[in-house]
Amino acid sequence: MKILARPLVSKGVFYFRTDGALRWEYTEPVRSILLMADGGVRRFIEGKAGLVEEDTARLQSMRVVMGEISRWLRGRFNENPDFEAVLSAGGEIVLTPRQPSMGRIIDRIVLQLSETPGVMESVSIYEGADSYTRLTFRETVLNPDLDDALFRKVR
Repeated sequence: MKILARPLVSKGVFYFRTDGALRWEYTEPVRSILLMADGGVRRFIEGKAGLVEEDTARLQSMRVVMGEISRWLRGRFNENPDFEAVLSAGGEIVLTPRQPSMGRIIDRIVLQLSETPGVMESVSIYEGADSYTRLTFRETVLNPDLDDALFRKVR
């Protein structure tokens, strides 16, 4: 955002299985865990009482976002009718909204593929000319054996 002197930086880990199970855990600056399994989404945020589950009614938009990320990680870039996907040079996929109403919220989404097949390097979501969110993936491991509990339980 243009009003910030420095970007806000969060760090954490991200686990994904092709069956749609996902764990997105921020470790700093504030610990939070987002779990997705069997179509359900749960979010926990650390506070004075430890990790507390957020009200599921507030997670509707997050369910949509997580569904999109899950689709991208499976290589299904054209499945959302709300966005047009174009592969550009250098392994960049640019998603642009098809409807003007969506374009008022998201200008474009840029998915940067890695040179390693099956790996996404980053996702940049541009809300406008001066505001964007970038997710950068590092130390990616393909096809690890992930226990089902990782996507269902907070440790």
